[in-house]
Amino acid sequence: MAVAGAALAATSVESANVVGYTAREDGVDGYNWTCGTFDAVGGGNISINQITLDDGGQYYIMDNCLQVVDADGYTAESYYYTDVGGAYQWLDENSDSADRTFAPGEGFLIENLDSIKVKITGQVPESDVSNGDNGVDGYNWMGNPFPQTISINDITLDDGGQYYIMDNCLQVVDADGYTAESYYYTDVGGTYQWLDENSDPAVRTFAPSEGFLIENLDCITATIAKPYTL
Repeated sequence: MAVAGAALAATSVESANVVGYTAREDGVDGYNWTCGTFDAVGGGNISINQITLDDGGQYYIMDNCLQVVDADGYTAESYYYTDVGGAYQWLDENSDSADRTFAPGEGFLIENLDSIKVKITGQVPESDVSNGDNGVDGYNWMGNPFPQTISINDITLDDGGQYYIMDNCLQVVDADGYTAESYYYTDVGGTYQWLDENSDPAVRTFAPSEGFLIENLDCITATIAKPYTL
């Protein structure tokens, strides 16, 4: 993982409106579950066009696919990274220029080879990120929206006191689309926390843009605390 231009060597960021990029070099041959690290410059949702792919000139980029996955785990939208007049850009399923934007923390997958680097540019998020009213009853595909590693314990769930939180599940999905790890949000001595599959306190961390899913009801809000001070 490389981070540049965002002043993130420690646990703080030098000033607001910091811009930079992250470059994921730990991709896998298959489904790379991720999210749009950063905001748009000036704030707001990130554009698909802030995401670029690079294979070091090996010619493996053409038509690599970005997919949006629905609450049941099926592909709902597909976009393709294609050479158009000598420049690569994202096209939609109608071969039109893609104008898709992603809310902070909204997850998707990029299907590519492990030799392809995913680079995301933008502005450092200035606030905690929540799926809020965007939460769905089923799989909520999310990820680390910050250009700095977070702990699973930076993620909290809230149902407004409706008592639907207990044992909601966070899953890490592998390159073939199967669940590889599961964590549960559980009341332990009056305080909710994430436990692993052995019922031990979870110690999982997520790199910038690394994706996961939270399986819950649409009334439950997932919030990711920013890991730095602006």
